[in-house]
Amino acid sequence: MQVIYKYPIDPIPDQVLTVHGGIRFLDIAVQRGQVCIWVLKEKESDWPRDLRIRIIGTGHNIPDEILLEWHYWKTLHMLEGSLVLHVFVNMPHLIGRK
Repeated sequence: MQVIYKYPIDPIPDQVLTVHGGIRFLDIAVQRGQVCIWVLKEKESDWPRDLRIRIIGTGHNIPDEILLEWHYWKTLHMLEGSLVLHVFVNMPHLIGRK
């Protein structure tokens, strides 16, 4: 059985999210000031998977590896739009399509 899970994450440049089971990213958004990722995953699974996420602010340098090997996912607006963050993932095939 599959379930939608929410994972709060910090708006920091480089992080790893460990999720158990096969997953597909559904969305990333700011909910009540907290950056959250929603994924579709197997409800009961012990198979761990590390997902790398890069968050880069507007005006900050983007490393070449990000442009060449990562996939742009979404732009987030925080603090009433005064902080704009751009999210990249290294597993684009896991991003759900609308």
